[in-house]
Amino acid sequence: MKVALLAPLPPEPSGIANYAGYLREHLAQRGVEWILPPADASRADQLAYLRKQGVVLAHAEFGAGLTRHFPLARQLIAAGVPLTATIHDPQRLVWRTFGDTWLERLPPLAQKAVTLLGHPYSLQQERALARSMACLIPLTSAGGDSLQRALGVDPQRICVIPHGVANIAPSPLPPADPLRVLMFGFLYPGKGIEDLLAAVRLALDTAPALSGRMTFTIAGGSKPLMLAGQSVDYVAQLRTSIARLQLQEHVSVRTDFPESTLPALVQSHHLMVLPYRDSQKIRLMGRLYATSGALAWAIACGRGALVSDARAMPSEVAFGNGAAFVQQDPGALAAWLIRLVEQPQQVTDWANAAATLAKSRTWPEIARCYHEVFERAALGNGQ
Repeated sequence: MKVALLAPLPPEPSGIANYAGYLREHLAQRGVEWILPPADASRADQLAYLRKQGVVLAHAEFGAGLTRHFPLARQLIAAGVPLTATIHDPQRLVWRTFGDTWLERLPPLAQKAVTLLGHPYSLQQERALARSMACLIPLTSAGGDSLQRALGVDPQRICVIPHGVANIAPSPLPPADPLRVLMFGFLYPGKGIEDLLAAVRLALDTAPALSGRMTFTIAGGSKPLMLAGQSVDYVAQLRTSIARLQLQEHVSVRTDFPESTLPALVQSHHLMVLPYRDSQKIRLMGRLYATSGALAWAIACGRGALVSDARAMPSEVAFGNGAAFVQQDPGALAAWLIRLVEQPQQVTDWANAAATLAKSRTWPEIARCYHEVFERAALGNGQ
């Protein structure tokens, strides 16, 4: 089966590119022949190339701001090529359907203003494309429900497939004391890391006896795509904040390490914390029901997670593998940290549930689900 792939790919520094890379690899093992559109060609030439290669299906990875493949996706559908897509950031496809080249040359505030002003047009275009697609693939049920509400998609054309996880050998939890907590992901403003630091400071001030019984690692990529072209040293800002809050003995920062070392890093901790915040800009246009690639790593490594109630995160810890707290509420997070130090059995229970969940979400199993969707879509049945 020849499938056109419309997606960012590694080494582009984004979670969606990483996801596309794993999906590409594991579906290739099932016999999918991926055809990539020539990057520097016009859209007309890209379409002609894909048609000449004999693709029977196109698959896209759509997420907030990833607009460059949106016009080509529309052209492929118009040419009679069925389209499926992973929808990483429902309740919308890309949240902006125009001009990413010229728009990125504008100052950040101007970009936000243009995006907001163009919201009605973008929503109209996304609805039209979504209703023409063979199948939309959100990563959570909450995301699927939101696509139906916001874009008017026939529920028969929505297939929920959870985020895939690597097949990681199990590893026992570290000794219960001290509690070791990891925050992992691409590091940029809006991840709620400042809320985590405030919560750690508050927990230590509330329960001074916990000093030495909790350690935290903030780890991830220091140059995410989101900060491309900006003269922002966010990691330096984090270290300054850690020093200002006098948390140097409790919080460390690690950046830009090889992915091959990630399982050992995750498994050297008891759990992962993801204090995400919902984007204020996106709230003006809708509700984001995304999940997290970092959380997929926690599940793969058999570790529980403490997540904020942003995005669709609570639904991903509803399997006994973690808990959710109110976003931007350091007090709520601090209370959980104190509780977990005092009740280590909770951490163990979460880890066991995560390990069980991982068995049903390995990439070969996820690739099998995608392959079934592809076969139905190629036959003209996206259900």
